[in-house]
Amino acid sequence: MNHPLANLNEEELNQLLKAPVWITVLIASADGKIQKKELEYAGRYVKENAKVTSELQNYYEQVSSKFNKELKGHLILLSDDPMVRIELMEEQLIHLNEVITKIPSEFAVQLHKSWRDLAYGVAKAAGGFLGIGKIDEKESEYLQLNMIEMPKGEGGNG
Repeated sequence: MNHPLANLNEEELNQLLKAPVWITVLIASADGKIQKKELEYAGRYVKENAKVTSELQNYYEQVSSKFNKELKGHLILLSDDPMVRIELMEEQLIHLNEVITKIPSEFAVQLHKSWRDLAYGVAKAAGGFLGIGKIDEKESEYLQLNMIEMPKGEGGNG
């Protein structure tokens, strides 16, 4: 079986590998304040998915190897203005639409679901009474990652 990301060039692969960082920054910024619990959750999510046997294991192994460094770099370089961060992350995520058309649709669907799970977990990590369980209304606007479109039809291009 071909690796699902084999048809991607280096730039496209790097975009896919940075997606969890972009999603983390997007969701954590949505309520105006990035919280440590949100970043910690994202790091754990990526590491745990790198250990779970699934079609996404190899993807998350690659993500995990650079995740914390990439996340810290983005947080240092990006604006302190949450609206600017959100806009930049949305733009990056929109660029994934072209890349996603180059991978098998079944893999793309699993990947998108895992990204939504990450978004949900980041949003839930610091919300609610005593920081347990409630998702901020502003964060909830982004949870479905609607800026990332899934391939149409069965089988995709892979």
